[in-house]
Amino acid sequence: MNVEKIEQHIQMMATRFVPEHMREGLAMYVVEGVMPGGFLRAVLEGDLFGALGRADEINMRLLHTYAIYLANDVPAAIYGSPGAVQRWVDHNLELISEDQA
Repeated sequence: MNVEKIEQHIQMMATRFVPEHMREGLAMYVVEGVMPGGFLRAVLEGDLFGALGRADEINMRLLHTYAIYLANDVPAAIYGSPGAVQRWVDHNLELISEDQA
């Protein structure tokens, strides 16, 4: 696990106003390819209605902050569709498997 990179993304999210309780899960996805929970997964997949249906009160009001963070700070290849998200997760699972072999 790349703790330093995760910490850098958490700090970057603070400047983009991503809610504190969401930063670790989002950073773990971006850096390590760990599949996040339902709301973040919907955001990453570009599923607006799914995200709105899973958002808590804070995230409901700040949904645009995720779009700003993703557009400015995250490689486009790892978000935007269910396929892109799954490929990123699968890629990282393969890396873990190779490291363990």
